[in-house]
Amino acid sequence: MIKRQALPLEKGVNFRDLGGYQTKDGHKIKSHKIIRSARLHELTSKDLNFLADYGVRYDVDFRTKKEIKDHPDKLPAGTQYFFMPVMKDDATNSQEEERIGDQALKNVANAGLERMGWFYSQITRLDSANQAYRDFFDLLLANDKDAESLLFHCTAGKDRTGMAAVYLLTALGVPQEIVEQDYLLSNIYLESLVKRQVATARAMAGDIFATNTQQLNSVSRDYLAQAYQALEVEYGGIDNYLHQVLGLTEGQKRDLRKLYLE
Repeated sequence: MIKRQALPLEKGVNFRDLGGYQTKDGHKIKSHKIIRSARLHELTSKDLNFLADYGVRYDVDFRTKKEIKDHPDKLPAGTQYFFMPVMKDDATNSQEEERIGDQALKNVANAGLERMGWFYSQITRLDSANQAYRDFFDLLLANDKDAESLLFHCTAGKDRTGMAAVYLLTALGVPQEIVEQDYLLSNIYLESLVKRQVATARAMAGDIFATNTQQLNSVSRDYLAQAYQALEVEYGGIDNYLHQVLGLTEGQKRDLRKLYLE
């Protein structure tokens, strides 16, 4: 497992600079250019000052309108906000999620695994996700000033944000094993938070709910494999998805590498 340090924030969760990852051809991602994270609403004034000084100028929010209404972002000074919802607010009303909804999580073993598998198989197909990730790449291409960072996030910074990182790192030419390791790092940075969530769930409804809560609030190679499998079945692989669905051209890939690699 690769070792990386989260940004030194008082209240920030799962904040990490993607700088330093090496590509297949020996280049390295620049620091102070791309940051992935979880929610921003808990940041302290000291955190916001740190991020402003760090160079954060773009905030990409992959959450739904309801999530944003409940917990709006706190923005560092000089940062522009961009709403790019991966999931629509009514996506949770689907029949499949109703079938593996909250009651199932409390009473059915491995309902958490089933829900996460469903999510990762769907995120590659949703029109809202495809639009959000296309807009994400457009903004990445516009981030052309040195030492100005684009921060992208959802709530926990692991699933919607995780897939954005998978797409970006792949487009930059980072080897798949490193892409997967970066994805799995969320388990380290969210560990203390997840432990509290699991303990609360166990106290509320017992061991099944606790285990399902652990499954929902973690990442897994199996979850990512579901996404890769869906990309393969639907589009012939992740490279075809980037080109055919997100419309990322070879010229734009070269531009991204000029902007983000050293």
